[in-house]
Amino acid sequence: MCNLVLREYSEGIRLCFNNGNFDSYLVTVNGYAILDSEFLEFFKSYGLPKLVWSTILEISAQINKNNINLSNFKTPIVNLQTTHPIANGRLKVSEPILFDTYAACLISEEQKQGTKLGKRIKLLAAYQVLFEDYAPEKAAKFSTGKVWKDLDKLCKERGF
Repeated sequence: MCNLVLREYSEGIRLCFNNGNFDSYLVTVNGYAILDSEFLEFFKSYGLPKLVWSTILEISAQINKNNINLSNFKTPIVNLQTTHPIANGRLKVSEPILFDTYAACLISEEQKQGTKLGKRIKLLAAYQVLFEDYAPEKAAKFSTGKVWKDLDKLCKERGF
């Protein structure tokens, strides 16, 4: 069940927005909610932080508060020919699907009511994993309970 189908793939994968605890922008792949730590693990697994970061910035540049779906999103092509397990290992998805899913998560952050940080909260976690040696789980939970102004300062110090 999907509130909004964002993309369907030939592999039988369906990327959607569904109802979550707070809004209707819970990103799911074949019905499974995707965890931030899964993206971060994927990004770290490449072992090429500068390449991954430039791809993340390419994705982020396409996302703003006006995006409500992926209709105008162009998936970056990195061609490392990898698949990655998500949904606690229940699914393996290709690189383009994971990048599309990450873009959907950035849209979700931008659409949160009253957000001060939007997509930058996800960028901070990715930056911490790629360049500051944070474990994916730690980076995924880093912002929990923190004041937005403090997080805003951390984002600005890192250039976003």
